[in-house]
Amino acid sequence: MNTKSIQELEDLIISYVYEMSWGQKWDGKPIPADVFKSYLSQVEKLSNLFTVDREQMGIRYFRKKENRIAYLLYFHLSNMVRASAIIEEMKKRKAWPKKIERVMDLGTGSGASLWALAQGISSPKQLPSLMYALDEDRSILNDGKKLWHQYCKMREITSPNLVSQKVDVLSLKGLEALEIQEKLDLIFCSNLVNEFSLISDSGKISLFKYLVDQLLSDDGALMIMEPASLDISRDLLHLREMLLDCLDIHISLPCSGTQSCPMISDAKDWCHFEIPWDIPRVKKRLEKELNRNSEVLKYSYIVIQKGQKKSKRRSKYRSLSPMLKNRDGGYFVLLCSDYDKLSLRSKKGDKESKQKLKNIQRGDVISLQNCHEDKLDDPKLGKQVWVGQDSKIVIHP
Repeated sequence: MNTKSIQELEDLIISYVYEMSWGQKWDGKPIPADVFKSYLSQVEKLSNLFTVDREQMGIRYFRKKENRIAYLLYFHLSNMVRASAIIEEMKKRKAWPKKIERVMDLGTGSGASLWALAQGISSPKQLPSLMYALDEDRSILNDGKKLWHQYCKMREITSPNLVSQKVDVLSLKGLEALEIQEKLDLIFCSNLVNEFSLISDSGKISLFKYLVDQLLSDDGALMIMEPASLDISRDLLHLREMLLDCLDIHISLPCSGTQSCPMISDAKDWCHFEIPWDIPRVKKRLEKELNRNSEVLKYSYIVIQKGQKKSKRRSKYRSLSPMLKNRDGGYFVLLCSDYDKLSLRSKKGDKESKQKLKNIQRGDVISLQNCHEDKLDDPKLGKQVWVGQDSKIVIHP
């Protein structure tokens, strides 16, 4: 059972939206100029609603067919790639549940997270038996359900039982009314942090307490994912702090533990990661016209699991940046642990130390040996740790 390429998946989406917008089957040839111009206008309007015109967006933007078409063409696959990157990291860092039988996608939209889950399997036996796709807009739910079945047909897999349900995803009463009896092994919660601003802190706590205590299995995981921007990423950090304070949970990724995040104190700090991808043809064409480039996708996320793990100082660090150049001509990489933020530095002209830093990529988990701590902290870059000739940096797989 072969995973489909990004281009094959875009072709599937084009075929769907072509018939959706024009009532005709797509012949697989390049999209005609007039049709592309229409799609470009729709994508530009929706993209502006998500950014500069966000105050005008409202909560029912998916009721317009044009917005749904734009979302499918421009955002669906990039969100799938982000979710896929987190799923792979969960598997690599042993934060993946032992079994995935029942899944919920809260605020599913067009189902990008479910596609990411399916893209990561090599056998139909690895698919869950039951999936809940929940959203407050019936139109995008219908699109997501139809596309999911077309995706399964293309991959020649039998679709799990998909319960596609209209529900207010910010309402505890709405979730309780579903009367879900069996525990869930995986809960996706994507692109909702901005929506959480519409409810009180106590409302957020009640919602997540229900998700974790009542719905999540003991071995399960809840993944919150957002396309990265400074404001949204910091909102996610604050949500992380609040949930750690109020719920019986620990954070598995991107950091681990139950401690307050050292990034929270500086308003300019934001925790985010990057994943390169091969942009499919039509999206690349749209980006060229819009003067944008998404060759590297940014995202922020946390993975929540039940129970508080015993706190201990880590000997490993997470890289928050690639190698950056300092004002003094030296180089540094930003790292964080459960307890502190630090800058791993090389002195100007030290080519050997620079090469050691150059090997580090954003998101790497590393451990340090024979690095030399400076007694003076940098208020912006944290504790300063210097790399020397005898230093060893281990990048963990």
